[in-house]
Amino acid sequence: MCFLTFNFDKLTASELNPTLIGFYNDEELVKAKEILLKTVLKVLQDMDRANDVPRLPKRTADNKGKQNADDLLRLFSIIDKQKLSSSLPVFSTVDLLRIPFPNQDSIKLVSMARKMETFEQRLQDMEKCYIRQACESVELAVLPERGRTSVTATRVTVLCMLIVLFC
Repeated sequence: MCFLTFNFDKLTASELNPTLIGFYNDEELVKAKEILLKTVLKVLQDMDRANDVPRLPKRTADNKGKQNADDLLRLFSIIDKQKLSSSLPVFSTVDLLRIPFPNQDSIKLVSMARKMETFEQRLQDMEKCYIRQACESVELAVLPERGRTSVTATRVTVLCMLIVLFC
């Protein structure tokens, strides 16, 4: 829990989850979940909001490590959304070797992938805008005032809509 407390606001769940599953065994994840759940329930009961915590069942499936890690992250999301961190005890560790260090290269890679995704989205938006403007220019050039029939203008409009749709 010390690891999650320190890293929850710095890393995404998709970055934290593999670290939790890869570093901690199932028993450690179950114990951490039990302690955190009891602590969060007590804090919320003191605030008369105990119903704000979802039911987190005891995991027995083959992938219970992943499910327990997901449950821990869900509890930390509740703590974050309801601003409960100042009401919780400070979680610490006796053995610093039991705190994983997220791989900085993977964090940089994820950050770079996010930037690339944002860049691709912006590029797509720009392409659509450019195509839309080009189609509007073509439609203006083919208006019936220039001696074209309205059927030609309609065909150009449909063609432009198809281009925008498939780009």
